[in-house]
Amino acid sequence: MRSLLRVFAIIMAVLFVISAVLQYNDPDPLAWVAVYLAGAAVLTGWLRGKSVRLPAALLAAVCLGWAMSLFPGFWGSIEPGEMVQAMKAERPQIEESREAGGLLILAVTMLPLVFQPRRRGQGAPERPVVQ
Repeated sequence: MRSLLRVFAIIMAVLFVISAVLQYNDPDPLAWVAVYLAGAAVLTGWLRGKSVRLPAALLAAVCLGWAMSLFPGFWGSIEPGEMVQAMKAERPQIEESREAGGLLILAVTMLPLVFQPRRRGQGAPERPVVQ
């Protein structure tokens, strides 16, 4: 299971970096570059054996809150198929739905890292057994 999560983390980290690079033509690129690179950084930290529970939880919470703030702008005003019909969003609601989707992907990707069991050597030192 752990090796499957490692492969998933590598793939998602690469996709988040690619997503950050593709934000160059976005009207507000800095926020999107930052959030996608933050996702890649958390995944990279986890791959290197670092404890990333807190950063993963914070990023998931930020992404979930941000996505929820976008929902009123498009919920009920577009059909699900419109999100993927054309590369150029013809209505702002389509762009907002895509942005919310990206944020939800980020949040869901962080969740396994939040709930990972601690490995030996991470966190508080083990208490010695008193005999």
